[in-house]
Amino acid sequence: MEIIDKNTGEITTIDSDIIDTMLSALKELQAQEAEIRDARMDIENQLGMMALNIDNGSKTKRIIGNKNAVKVTIREYTKWDKKKLDEIKNEVGENTFFKYFRVDKYAPNAREIKKLASTLGSDGLMMSFNSAKETTIGKPAIEFEEVRNG
Repeated sequence: MEIIDKNTGEITTIDSDIIDTMLSALKELQAQEAEIRDARMDIENQLGMMALNIDNGSKTKRIIGNKNAVKVTIREYTKWDKKKLDEIKNEVGENTFFKYFRVDKYAPNAREIKKLASTLGSDGLMMSFNSAKETTIGKPAIEFEEVRNG
């Protein structure tokens, strides 16, 4: 195979065996990268599962070994069922509903929802909102930290 250098116009002949060697090496590296990625994801998921068992009321947990430590941040993703939110809006009225959700896209007003959750007597409305909410746990964020001895 011949390749022409765009800058110099020089023609270089490349042996097909060299191309095959390069492509084989690339294919092997891609397979190794996939194995490493899968192993890393498995370890991160295991650390995430360990972290979920630490009940400290926070999404940030720490796991400490003898030589290594990590900070694990649990990621949560929330989706809101718009049909259920429409039903709640019709039930409680727009004034009440839009105190807790923004008008433009039915996104929750987090501060107001948090206040509602801690308000005595708001159980019914909070239960209605929670019925429209679906929270899933995402891939944990893992960050190494320094181990402090003694």
